[in-house]
Amino acid sequence: MYFLVDIHAFIDKFADNGLRSLAIAYYHEVLERLKGTPGGLWQFVGLLSLSSATS
Repeated sequence: MYFLVDIHAFIDKFADNGLRSLAIAYYHEVLERLKGTPGGLWQFVGLLSLSSATS
């Protein structure tokens, strides 16, 4: 399981190499609302690195 700090470190490494990044996640609907949750949960899937054309 990745933590937020680890994900930001990956994004920074992509940026150092001139790449952009896109986070991929999906939303779970929670049928029975748990205390303290907004009714659904985001699940992090991964990062995509994207290169942009040089200008």
